[in-house]
Amino acid sequence: MLIPLFDMNNRGSGITFTPVMTIIITTNILVFLYQSLLIPDLQAFFKEWGVVPLKILSANEIISDIPYYPYITLITYSFIHANFWHILGNMWFLFIFANDVEARMRPMIFSLFYLGGAIIAALFQILYATNWNLDVENIYSNKAMLINLSTPLVGASGAVSAVLGAYLRYFPEAEVATLVLFIFITIIPISAIWYIGGWFIYQVINALFNPESHVAWIAHIAGFVYGYIFASVYKGKEY
Repeated sequence: MLIPLFDMNNRGSGITFTPVMTIIITTNILVFLYQSLLIPDLQAFFKEWGVVPLKILSANEIISDIPYYPYITLITYSFIHANFWHILGNMWFLFIFANDVEARMRPMIFSLFYLGGAIIAALFQILYATNWNLDVENIYSNKAMLINLSTPLVGASGAVSAVLGAYLRYFPEAEVATLVLFIFITIIPISAIWYIGGWFIYQVINALFNPESHVAWIAHIAGFVYGYIFASVYKGKEY
């Protein structure tokens, strides 16, 4: 197991707690505490505020008092997590890599970028769940697909993946101090190209050979590619 501890980036901002990143992490933690302590039926909460693909595909048939529902869930799902380890992993990666990306983009652009990553990731996961076929009639005739499309998607993974893609594009020469847990325990520096690139390859391999997993591999891949392309187009401010 390779656990990132912190990044070593000579071209970074040197700012540990950038404003938008701090707000995002704080919001995620508060939502997690709220759902853990005050919500008796988590599955109902996930189905209401997570992305349920079938709701998005049948949005014109849904009547709700919630503004822009169910499309608003393309954002809200990224602030909800299934369990402690889910939120810990996402927020830890965000804490390590988002500060320099935000400093490079500036807070307002980073805010839009992050939310865009969540939306893009969810939409591609929905497309994948339909076998890339948006024919709703075909969906209702396929029981297995219908069950899959009724399962809520939650978590910041897609948006965090976008941050990783942007980080790799902006700072390929950076290094990641990594805790190695195999038959021995040590800390070694790993190039961002190898660490984040290896992470991306892992997502692709699992998407190809472990498609039945409950992990949204396609959302991760889509978010990462979006982040990399965004950072290639928008250069931001270099330090």
